Amino acid sequence: MINNLPFYKALNKKEEFSACYLESATSKYTYKEYKKLLGIELKKDSDAIVEACILQTGETAKLVNLIRDKASKAFEAGQYQLAIDIIQTEIINANKAVAMDYFSLGDYYLLTKQFIKAEESYNKGIAIDPNEINLKLELAHVFLFTDRVSEAKEIHRTYKNQNVFPTVSWKQQVEQDFKMFKKYGLPSNNFKKIMRILK
Repeated sequence: MINNLPFYKALNKKEEFSACYLESATSKYTYKEYKKLLGIELKKDSDAIVEACILQTGETAKLVNLIRDKASKAFEAGQYQLAIDIIQTEIINANKAVAMDYFSLGDYYLLTKQFIKAEESYNKGIAIDPNEINLKLELAHVFLFTDRVSEAKEIHRTYKNQNVFPTVSWKQQVEQDFKMFKKYGLPSNNFKKIMRILK
């Protein structure tokens, strides 16, 4: 049963996790009691044990990364609301979010044209990490799509000479983003105004 858990293969400390899980489960229930549990009770208890054992083995980050991957795959498969729900419920509501989780959530909202929610997500990420330049770029995109072009231009002027990743310049990322936005049918009428700033 333990090795059927979706994240089990990714764990580095499988034996330690398994021992913790078995000890927790057997200290709580006899075999007869365990067999009488309803499916919903079993899942709730199992989730609580998993959470405690992941914490004990120090592999919380690995579990959260698997959740992020699950959300990303759902989005790529066109299951947009599912991807949003996964990030919201399994990471943010579980108090496991970092700034870049709000970046991902904001992107899912942005690409599905939910601009107010995207802006809220990016701003929450910026509140956690005011130096995260990717969030500033995404906020500029929101401004562009919500007819606040002058605010978008201001962000682009401020950061245009910086890199968003060690080997990716601000301009390169903007070009990649604009291509993706066209693919998702987002309005492109202001793109040239931004590209002129980045020359």
